[in-house]
Amino acid sequence: MKNTLATVLTLAASLACSSAAVVSISPLTNPSFEGPAKADGVQDETMTGWTSSPDGSRVENPATTLFGNQFAGNTTNVPNGIQDFVLFRTSTGGLGSAYQALQGTTGANPITHILTANEAAGQTIQVTFWAGRGLLLNTYEDTNMGFTVGLQGGTTFTTYASASYEKLGSTGFGTALNLAKNEWRQITVDFTMPGAPTNGSENLVLSFGLTGANATSIHLDNVSVTLIPEPASASLLGLAGMLGLMARRRR
Repeated sequence: MKNTLATVLTLAASLACSSAAVVSISPLTNPSFEGPAKADGVQDETMTGWTSSPDGSRVENPATTLFGNQFAGNTTNVPNGIQDFVLFRTSTGGLGSAYQALQGTTGANPITHILTANEAAGQTIQVTFWAGRGLLLNTYEDTNMGFTVGLQGGTTFTTYASASYEKLGSTGFGTALNLAKNEWRQITVDFTMPGAPTNGSENLVLSFGLTGANATSIHLDNVSVTLIPEPASASLLGLAGMLGLMARRRR
């Protein structure tokens, strides 16, 4: 029994750590867009940990006078904290976007670092975020729009995996959320990286982007990323746990 357990543990460790494959992904920096804090009447694209487009993106506190309590019936107005991030189309046609490089560890490098696309090759990363529609009566809240979330290369912005959504009804662009006014909805999507990513030496980033010609917006908040264990390694680790329990019972 001891030899069998040792063998399974060795195989599991070897599978997880003998290559450059991702072993863990770190929590995002500023996942709820709380930093820096915005004073009443202030809205801009500056936010810690994220890189955003100068046009079509802003961090806001929707409960301030400027927005007239954008979301009601919620003491904090947003899913987490007091600020959210908004993607919108500007009057000159600019489309909002934002991204953040993913950090984690690999079998070859156990020190937390910015991950490359090659390191995440073939692995599945789960992304969870909240999307919202405000109360204000204007075209930005009441007009349909599309937006995407995905994994990309941080230099060429090669898209490795993505999902598309529409705020209101379906026009064929993506999954229709049909958000009501004053509604926040949690969305979870799994992205599986290609086995041999193009431009794989680039940093791997999580990105959000607005699409379409409508003058409209989407609110985002409370973003998280999770590494989904590969089936083979998960099975081996599960087997190791079972054998360990059996071994303790035999003592």
